[in-house]
Amino acid sequence: MNLDLYTPKFHLEQHPIVLMRPSVRPPYSWVGHIPFAYLAVDLLRPRSFVELGTDSGNSYLAFCKAVRTLGLTTRCTAVDSWKGDEHTGRYGEDVYVTLRAVHDPLYGEFSRLLRTRFDDALPEFADASIDLLHIDGLHTYEAVRHDFESWLPKLSERAIVLLHDTNVHEREFGVWKFFDELHTRYPSFEFRHGNGLGIVVVGSEVPAPFLQFVHAAQAEPDTYRSFFEALAGTLVSAEDGLPANGVDVGTTAAARLYYRKAGETFDESRAVSQVLPSTEGVFDLELVVPRAGDADFLRIDPVDLPGVFEIVSVTLDCGNSGEPGAIDNLRERIGQANGDLLQTEIVSGVGLSSFGNDPNLEIKIDDLLASCDANKPVNVGLRIRYEAVVVDPPSRRLLLTQAAVLANLRESATNRIDPLSSADLATGAQSRANPPSAPHLRETMTAESIAQLEERLEGRLREAMQTLHSDVQTIRERIERSGEEMEANWERRHASFERALAQLRNDIRTFDDFLRDNFVSGQDKHYENLDTTLRSLQSYLDEQADRTRQEMQQHRQRLGQIEEKLGRLENRSLWSMIKS
Repeated sequence: MNLDLYTPKFHLEQHPIVLMRPSVRPPYSWVGHIPFAYLAVDLLRPRSFVELGTDSGNSYLAFCKAVRTLGLTTRCTAVDSWKGDEHTGRYGEDVYVTLRAVHDPLYGEFSRLLRTRFDDALPEFADASIDLLHIDGLHTYEAVRHDFESWLPKLSERAIVLLHDTNVHEREFGVWKFFDELHTRYPSFEFRHGNGLGIVVVGSEVPAPFLQFVHAAQAEPDTYRSFFEALAGTLVSAEDGLPANGVDVGTTAAARLYYRKAGETFDESRAVSQVLPSTEGVFDLELVVPRAGDADFLRIDPVDLPGVFEIVSVTLDCGNSGEPGAIDNLRERIGQANGDLLQTEIVSGVGLSSFGNDPNLEIKIDDLLASCDANKPVNVGLRIRYEAVVVDPPSRRLLLTQAAVLANLRESATNRIDPLSSADLATGAQSRANPPSAPHLRETMTAESIAQLEERLEGRLREAMQTLHSDVQTIRERIERSGEEMEANWERRHASFERALAQLRNDIRTFDDFLRDNFVSGQDKHYENLDTTLRSLQSYLDEQADRTRQEMQQHRQRLGQIEEKLGRLENRSLWSMIKS
């Protein structure tokens, strides 16, 4: 198909749907392309849309939202096993359960989640029936080529194909290579942000509005890439990949339980999960390990977010009359933990705090299941208290920024608290090897020497506490600076968006003047309409900037509260080290 030199003008101002705000969930790699997803549905008005590879649903839900907003009759289908692959990583059942909980009530009347392999789904669709196909499965060259060629007979004469990750060249990703091949066969365009998104015009009767967009983007690639990259910056941060301020972040979360035999590693193929009703409170969770013989160790993941948690109790039930029941020595069974272990009011419980997105602890249970049938399931009961879970991305950013500072704080406090120097330890070892006589022992261990030792310890403790207070003050200052840096980053993105709008306005006026002088008359009215819309976009950006400043102030207040809690936790950890 040949795109003619003169194609009717593409008017971006006629598609304000690109400014619609989404609700997103991790992973966020596709979020930056959501504005174009909205635009693609508006331009193409597809009768049938299919997505191969959906994961948590950021892309698919965006297409569905556009269909519902525009009142279209599009039939939508997401095809996925919802088990993950080598590139996305393996994941648990909660990803599918969470997506379905959001999808079904909103879009179930025109959309379905088809849980199967891509090839197995082919008989579900008639030949020449799909107008819009989004391929985002396994990203090797062989896999993406196979997916495209397998589904090509299902594409209609109006069809457009989208390929994600065209700008990723590591980890054996080969989408870029296959897209380069398609570029020689079909009209195409590529966005480079958000890991890259390739647009391939496959059909010979693609609706004119979509062709107008492709022609305009090919004629001015920098302008259109800058514009949509700036839009992406209002949704997801290019610096850390987390959602930008003001973006609705779904708070649905899940607890996971991993199991393994001795000598194995934990992976998503040996995991069960349960969606949490909220991220605050105490919840009783029931999870089932399929075979007792596969569970020498358990790893408890309260949620994939930073926070403070308490594992109140763990129970095991394999159906025997003498089942193990509650684990009363939980702390003694901990092999390793990703986070800091805290003291709890409940003797049998374990506290856990983490500044990262993967808090967890591992416990050994093989001896507790010795009487169980190795081929029968084990019911694992977890009671977990969620004391403080950090959900919003700005707070998570600042927590990650401070994690390194707190790690240094702990190391410094530990070194300063240690009451014995290496020389002291060497002397002590020598004394144990050559014990003194009883009279000498009585002579040295006098009340005076004990008092001196106590004074020495108290002095070191005072010094450690002074260091602790100083470091906490440093954290306060860094939190404030981080907030200012985040606000400055927004201002830079805002300015970039303004420059892109200004360039787009100038280019459109120049082209309109050219058309007026050489082809048609009456173009001034087109420009006036476009200029009005662009001014509206400018006002919208100004409103977003004011809103962002207000949100930053709220984030600073919340982070102050978090910092106060962290200070108390550090004190508790410090005294725990002292007692030990």
